Amino acid sequence: MFDKLMAAVGIGNARVDTMLDSDTAEAGGVLKGEIHIHGGEVSQDLDALVLDLASEAIKEVDDKKVHLPHSWATLRLSEAMTIEPGEHRTLPFELPLPLLSPLSVGRQHPKTWVATRADIAMALDPATRIRCAFCQAPCSAPSSRPWNNSAWR
Repeated sequence: MFDKLMAAVGIGNARVDTMLDSDTAEAGGVLKGEIHIHGGEVSQDLDALVLDLASEAIKEVDDKKVHLPHSWATLRLSEAMTIEPGEHRTLPFELPLPLLSPLSVGRQHPKTWVATRADIAMALDPATRIRCAFCQAPCSAPSSRPWNNSAWR
């Protein structure tokens, strides 16, 4: 009973780790990786496992700039499951990225990350957050634009 109480506040509970195949992805491409779920000290019911792609947006509030997280793609990885003590599960994923993903170019690029969270009823939800970068798709690379070709000058 004491172990369940401790897991509810985050001590000895299940843990999730996100491993990306690459820390860069192409806008319009596919982000691939694996989610590793590690059981804690007690059996816990996971209601869902969700992967979010998010970036920092700047919003003006009362003449001040406020940095807020903005989720722009979500993937529900699994339905309800039970994780037993010490159990380890690996869930591979492939998430299609929107062609209009926030690009990581120059010094002013938006902070972008992959966030994974496991929804556990009546407990602190384990989560991870990994920074990643998004580059242009090959079809929109500067060298493929006709106006960059010397024949167009």
